[in-house]
Amino acid sequence: MSKAKLFELNDEINHFFNTQPELKDDVRFKNRVLTSATLEAEWKDKNNLSRELRVGIIGRVKAGKSSLLNALLFNGESVLPQAATPMTAALTVMKYGDKEKAEVDFYTNDDIEKLEADSRLYEQELKKAIEANIIPENEANSPDSVAQLSENDSSENENHGWFGNLGNQAKNMGKKVAQQMRKNNPEYRQQIIEAFNQANPILVAAHQQVEAMHAHPLSMSERKTMQTLTANSHQELMQKLNDYVGAAGKYMPYTKSVTLYLKEESLKDLEVIDTPGVNDPVASREERTHEFLKQCDVVFVVSPSAQFISNEDLALMQRVTVNEGIQEVYLVASQVDNDMCTPSEGGNGGSPTVVLEKIAQKLTHQAERALNGHKVLSQNSNLRALFEKHQVICTSSMAFNMLKNFSNKASWQGNIATVWKNLTHYYRDYLTSDATAKHHLEKMANIAVLKTVLDEVRANKDKIRASNQDTFIETKKTNMLALLDDVNDHFDEMIMKVETTSSAEAEAQLDSIKRFQHAAKREIDAVYRRAIYDIVIENGWAYKLDITTDNSTKAFFDVNQITEQKKTREVRNDASFWNCFGLFAGTHKESYTVVTINATQVNDAIQTVRNDVTRALNAQIGSLKIDWENDLIREVMATIRECNREVGGERLRRSEINAILRELITNLPIRKIQLADNIPDTIKNRSGNLSGSDAMRFNTEAKTYICDQLIQNLKHANANYVTDLAQQLEAVKLGTDITFALQKQAEELDKAIKNQKEYITRYQRIRVAAQQLSNKVNQAL
Repeated sequence: MSKAKLFELNDEINHFFNTQPELKDDVRFKNRVLTSATLEAEWKDKNNLSRELRVGIIGRVKAGKSSLLNALLFNGESVLPQAATPMTAALTVMKYGDKEKAEVDFYTNDDIEKLEADSRLYEQELKKAIEANIIPENEANSPDSVAQLSENDSSENENHGWFGNLGNQAKNMGKKVAQQMRKNNPEYRQQIIEAFNQANPILVAAHQQVEAMHAHPLSMSERKTMQTLTANSHQELMQKLNDYVGAAGKYMPYTKSVTLYLKEESLKDLEVIDTPGVNDPVASREERTHEFLKQCDVVFVVSPSAQFISNEDLALMQRVTVNEGIQEVYLVASQVDNDMCTPSEGGNGGSPTVVLEKIAQKLTHQAERALNGHKVLSQNSNLRALFEKHQVICTSSMAFNMLKNFSNKASWQGNIATVWKNLTHYYRDYLTSDATAKHHLEKMANIAVLKTVLDEVRANKDKIRASNQDTFIETKKTNMLALLDDVNDHFDEMIMKVETTSSAEAEAQLDSIKRFQHAAKREIDAVYRRAIYDIVIENGWAYKLDITTDNSTKAFFDVNQITEQKKTREVRNDASFWNCFGLFAGTHKESYTVVTINATQVNDAIQTVRNDVTRALNAQIGSLKIDWENDLIREVMATIRECNREVGGERLRRSEINAILRELITNLPIRKIQLADNIPDTIKNRSGNLSGSDAMRFNTEAKTYICDQLIQNLKHANANYVTDLAQQLEAVKLGTDITFALQKQAEELDKAIKNQKEYITRYQRIRVAAQQLSNKVNQAL
């Protein structure tokens, strides 16, 4: 296909979508239609042979992208700003420059207005959520409320208690919720806010960003005067940038992206793009990220080895390979030191190199399964060929930093000290000499392999760019066909539904739903109550979370924090009758043991345990949530079908009911758990080396904190979490919500059937036009 034909077809597709009311504002299709100006800009960029080769670094927030680039391009020096949260993660573009310089791109007034609109929407929707779930104090005892309470009480009696006949504990818990719902309970109010925030991350992010902007107002004219920063060194430039990308930076809320011009030989002929991460909560910044990504020639997908290749990673890989036509994609498993320092990997007695190879093989097989199981990526032959050549590249920027400063171990602090301590615990016999230790750290860092890949990319830049040019038109053609196929499928389904359902059937379905609605509501609520009870029973979620807590805190006790050192000292001989006047005075040598402990390392280990257990608990909650939701959907589906059968109702569409159930049940308020425990000051405020009784006392305090405070607090938090979760779930009227959604869907179908000719004609017209366009795209040469 020629360029002219591509642009002609794109104009026709734009006209088609803009003239069809059913398509014009449909978000499923709207963002997939390219304007002529956008297509022209992309074409020019792909054919600009004078520009540098663009390398994109993509992955989740906190995947270690910036740390990896610092090791790869800047010899471990902390040049790139590292994000504390998704809100502070700036899109960073790096280019070679004769002078150190940064160009800061701020949000426009339009961007800020959109953020403010989302912030207002957040406040409005949160207010609605609170009002819908809380009855004010002055209304709690009103006749209507009392009547409603009486109705609920009678409903309890009818159904053998709030949880049927499943026990007094669950029944009493249900009454507690009913009481909380009738007054403005601060704890319950906070639970509603947390649940709302979890369900609306983009609105929350906008609200937080607007609040930060209000705390540090900055006019448009002021933003214009601060767009360029100059410096004499990397360090000076990074110090100046702190105000723009640092977590507490006064200009941070306004910063969309930063372009760095650095006098680094490693950047010659390259333009490197460090992205904030996938699923950016700041919509306009995410759009800017995708604008840059579609211009890339090569992409490195960075994914933490402990959570390798998530659905977000796969979605982003599909976007850059299939939608944008990028052919050079490499998989990088970052933070591999975390995987190596676990009982399952490091506790088997193998050498670090052997364990590293084992992890690399495991992650490679994991990636293969993910790619083979992906409907789209499994068909990408170029991606598969590249993956077979390089497989997964395991890296550890932490190991690289240790290697760089190996001669100065005394300076190691924080995470580096903790990782080294863990390595020497699991691989003590292989790190006895400096030479072998450096060898294993070099293998873990694996920067040499990454540099080799980067050198290959540089050497083949003309070939890579030519390949991207060749695939540009083919990629756009594929995207056009996929878009039009989706339109066809959508209206095929709509036409089939209207054609295959008679007015009598539609009315009968609606009548069936109305007839079984009351019974279904009651039975669904009973199923729902039993499902909630499964969460709170003795061997339910709290029990499983407690097991996770125990398993995740064991690592702290696997490493002996105390070290012992043998020393000698001279001691005067004991006094006696014969030397009481010093006649036989003298000395002798005496051995003794000095115990020491590094308080800084212990604090790091404690923080690591706290972080690990929080991650493990939330991973367990995620797993429990999926199983619980699937079981509930299956049981509710069976309940609806049984209720429909009992009233002799019309056959219901299983797929449509399943879609409603998934929409409602997967959005139930199941939030993450948060650690509210505080490390005691007597531990937190100690640092450096302690010795003697001070060391022993500190060691006892640390272990006592983990055993008697942290673990117990976590288990108490697990119990509270489960109780609070059950209370939040009980507040949802699932039976009412499901039966209402079923009735609404049936009413809409009934309306379409009664105007069948009009609807079918409209859908067929759109369907034919879409197919004609699809044929034209397919036949274009």
